[in-house]
Amino acid sequence: MKSDLLRLGLIGFGNAARWLHFPVLRRISGVRLIGVADPSPERRAEAAKLASKILVCEDLSSLVSAGLDAVVVCSPSALHAQHAAEALAAGLDVYLEKPMAISLVEAERLTEVFRNSNCIGMLGLNYRFGEMQKTGCEAVQSGRLGNIVAIRGIFSVQASELPAWKRRREQGGGALLDLAVHHLDLACWMTRSIPNSVVCRIHSHASEEDTVFLEAEFPAGIGAQFFVSLCAGENDVFEIHGTKARAIIDRHRADRCEFQPAGLERVRFDRFSGATAAFFNPGYWWQKFNHHQREGSYRHAMEAYVQACRSRQPVHPDFSDGLRLARILDAAERSSATGRRIPVPQGGLP
Repeated sequence: MKSDLLRLGLIGFGNAARWLHFPVLRRISGVRLIGVADPSPERRAEAAKLASKILVCEDLSSLVSAGLDAVVVCSPSALHAQHAAEALAAGLDVYLEKPMAISLVEAERLTEVFRNSNCIGMLGLNYRFGEMQKTGCEAVQSGRLGNIVAIRGIFSVQASELPAWKRRREQGGGALLDLAVHHLDLACWMTRSIPNSVVCRIHSHASEEDTVFLEAEFPAGIGAQFFVSLCAGENDVFEIHGTKARAIIDRHRADRCEFQPAGLERVRFDRFSGATAAFFNPGYWWQKFNHHQREGSYRHAMEAYVQACRSRQPVHPDFSDGLRLARILDAAERSSATGRRIPVPQGGLP
């Protein structure tokens, strides 16, 4: 870095950048947001209105010439690999929103560029930095849940809120790239493994490939099932089932990772206790309705990225993690196309 400040640029100014990355970056100490690049005149005008002193330009090359140290790439998914590769080639550290790329070939090429650079490369899988998810991961790895038997995830959103590019697979849309990647990463991260094979069915209802049913077979006999959809209403639940207990991460209904023991009577007691707390304590509901404001996963992820840029120490999830996920997603798409179970490549990464 050329100074004590991390000089950072934001690539893409869609909804995620506008409501998540932009305000977070402006609040992190030691970061100076130099500029925003977006091909849309309307979005550039919006960025200029929000921060009048920053550079607002049409493309990444114009930002690079402003003397950046790092970038955050949150352009449409079809441009992720291209923009990240251009930034790495310019010697910039990169925070790349998920998915890493829209094809396995692109992901492999970008990983090679990353390996040949001396740059920090972090993938934007912010769920790893949420308090509920970290608590769940600690429970899995400490043995609190016993031997892990199964994982289940449901993740869906409303179709009416999708931008045009998320409705077309060739532009990076579809539920597999947009939503499944989050829960697949949580499963890999918590179990410290990747699936041996996957079976997948992909359907199109309101837009292309907007609904996915995916089964994954992890090592040690751990089975995982995921339902993700871009047209089935708001839901985001991730469960880890063990021989001693299960952990439930419900982002829309809970403000913490909840644990249920294996015994039926204790489960009933815990549910009764929760209902009682809700009835007698109004603050209980206030916490649940406002947990998104306190989860802070985007802020924690961005702080980890900034710290890695300063310390020059590797940070995870990185582009190698992204390539592993790209292999799983590629196997899932091939499974849906052929109707067969597809093995997931296991080796070739550090």
